[in-house]
Amino acid sequence: MKRAIIKVIIIMIMLISFQEESSGIMGAAQVLSIPIGGRANAMGQAYVAAVDDATGITWNPAGIAFCQSKRRLDFMHTQLVPGLADDVYLEFLGYITKSERLMGSIGGGLIYLTYGKFTASTEERGDIGTFNPYEFVPMITYGFKASENFGFGITLKYIYSYLAPSWAIPDASKPGEGSTFALDFGYLHRNIFNVKGLSFGLQLSNFGPDLAYIDKDEADPIPQNLKIGFAYKIIDLPEYSILLTADLNKILIYNVGKDEERDPFYKAIITSWNDNDSFSEELKQIVRNIGAEVRIGDVLFLRAGYIYDGDGQIYDFTYGVGFKYGMFGFDYANIPQHKDIGRNVSKFSFYAQF
Repeated sequence: MKRAIIKVIIIMIMLISFQEESSGIMGAAQVLSIPIGGRANAMGQAYVAAVDDATGITWNPAGIAFCQSKRRLDFMHTQLVPGLADDVYLEFLGYITKSERLMGSIGGGLIYLTYGKFTASTEERGDIGTFNPYEFVPMITYGFKASENFGFGITLKYIYSYLAPSWAIPDASKPGEGSTFALDFGYLHRNIFNVKGLSFGLQLSNFGPDLAYIDKDEADPIPQNLKIGFAYKIIDLPEYSILLTADLNKILIYNVGKDEERDPFYKAIITSWNDNDSFSEELKQIVRNIGAEVRIGDVLFLRAGYIYDGDGQIYDFTYGVGFKYGMFGFDYANIPQHKDIGRNVSKFSFYAQF
């Protein structure tokens, strides 16, 4: 059993180490911390004010109201720790459509994360079996424009996490599984301050109760996060365009008071800003992301970005490329991991808009 536990811990540390909302704090349901979409990841994971596709289900639900097509389908696949655990991967599928009856856009999505195959063993019996931990998150979303330039959105998600069967956990009478729910709230404002091409976005994500696996008294928080950002299309011509983006992320899940008890999620929105010795330490937990995209015609997209995560020890560039042909498109992103892991992660996205 020790081998299985050690492998779980190693993989979870690897996953959290290169995700944008890490900030050195590990909670439950790591599937919620992994940024979705080849385009967003290539642009330094700075996307909250630029999103206008089905990945808005996770990035900013207000963004789906600004999708340029009536319907859009997005899919992403990525191996999360390539070369170290090739059977650890994540997949996303999202669909959005405009609805005149609901005066906005609606959509649904699913995220699936598998941690690969594990072998449980004991000193007395040796290997006793294999199992596959996984997590999945079905979501429904709604976004609408309150005016031509700004809108709001909300996503409801159910989180299920399966870590191990009961026979693989010492002294356990039930499997190591848990579930909870959460809400995302989003706001997007285009042409803000009457500046054409300048957008502001905000998202509060994973607002929901803790997740407990076996003992409810030992529940872990899900990665509640505040994301704000700007996007500025400095040039927008039929032949080409240039888009610049910048995001700030602050994790809102952890606060230890004098009684050594962590605050519930609805209080942590405020108290998590004061759970260190100084406000300067709080600022170090803020992850900075910047990105850029150059569109050439309506076929080729060149992207790059930078992630600055002090607590997660990620200071590196991202890059990627996109291709579009008719109603179909492909996006690729290469993003860094923790500096001690070294090998970058590739993310592949496909979409159709119609």
